[in-house]
Amino acid sequence: MKLEHWAIPITSLNGKLLGVELETRVLINGCRVLMGAGKESEYIRHVVYQNQLRMIQGKAAWFKEKGLLCVLSTGTGTRYDDLPFIRYMVAEQLLKDGCDLVRLNRRFTEEHIERLIFPVLIKNIMQYCDKVIVQVTGNNNHKILRESGVWAVQGEYRPIRFEQCEQLL
Repeated sequence: MKLEHWAIPITSLNGKLLGVELETRVLINGCRVLMGAGKESEYIRHVVYQNQLRMIQGKAAWFKEKGLLCVLSTGTGTRYDDLPFIRYMVAEQLLKDGCDLVRLNRRFTEEHIERLIFPVLIKNIMQYCDKVIVQVTGNNNHKILRESGVWAVQGEYRPIRFEQCEQLL
């Protein structure tokens, strides 16, 4: 099993780096593994999460010094005193315990951003979680996102290897 760690930039609507999402890709025999249910997948998720924590600990000083967040979509929402910049994101079930962020996927955003209901949807989500990230393909809808109260966007900058995330600044 091989793990590839990627830093996906999270930026403000003005382009300022707010943090990165740490995405880990699992490769077995050169093929990317998508995890489903079952004991084997739970084991792999645990291994990935522990590996991510080790990677983050190695860059803790950089995250703290720059005031950046490191966002995970794995794990349990556990808080670590030495890693106060870690935030947990949910992309599916909003009422999950320990969720700090919600990310709307690109398809959902593209389907709804120009509808009058979009700002209402964002405000409803923000009742449960005040930081909403929207995946975008450009900056042509930033006015709507800003007016809706969206905290940050992803997709304006390409992911880089987590080991090199300092290069994002």
